[in-house]
Amino acid sequence: MIWLPARTKLYDVVVAIQIAQATGEKVAAADPDSTALLECAGVDASVRGVGDPKTLSFGRAFVLASKDSVPYPAVVAAESGFSGITLDKPKFNVPVREGLPRAISMCPFPIVAGLSFEDNRPWAFVHQHLKTYGQDVLLVGDHNEWLDNCPLPECDILSEAPMPLKLSYLAASTLVVGVPNAWTWVATALGVPVVLFYPDWMPIHRWFPFEENNLGRALFSHPTEVPMVLAALRQLIAALPATATA
Repeated sequence: MIWLPARTKLYDVVVAIQIAQATGEKVAAADPDSTALLECAGVDASVRGVGDPKTLSFGRAFVLASKDSVPYPAVVAAESGFSGITLDKPKFNVPVREGLPRAISMCPFPIVAGLSFEDNRPWAFVHQHLKTYGQDVLLVGDHNEWLDNCPLPECDILSEAPMPLKLSYLAASTLVVGVPNAWTWVATALGVPVVLFYPDWMPIHRWFPFEENNLGRALFSHPTEVPMVLAALRQLIAALPATATA
């Protein structure tokens, strides 16, 4: 059994799910948000008949992945004794609550510094543009994650919402716009159209190892120019097979 201690990062929980789905390992977690994510992935969390739990080498893998082009989940697997396995995109079954409005989810909080814009200023313009599609624009993040420069109503900020509700909104989204993090990983796995902003100097699959028809990548550089960000956003939304503009 794989054990996820308290305060395990959500993107690491997704990696643990990938490993469990590839190997059949059971996974248990101390954190309720992690447990909710595991439940949506259908990962076996029963503890009967298992030996001593093992932890995954997230810390060492994080350092190694930061110096390599190998995708981070593959580095975690190799450093944790799961060499030679093939990691597919994770599989989730997220129940969507009835009555949720058509909405776009914005997920701007990166796994590591440098994976998003050098400051949060462009996100205010991204938010403003997304509002032109006539739908609610929701901010999806972990606890205590906010965008102070975006005029978001409190009811559209889901950072403090329960994990099952966040996942339900994510699964019901017409479009997800963000940077590499647990939310964009999960959205891509769910088949939700995703526009992903990614720095042009970073190995392309290091922090986002998936390639899907419903995924559009927009490369950016520092300093970030807002007109280029918006132009890329418009083009990718128009090119996705099913988007918020439909």
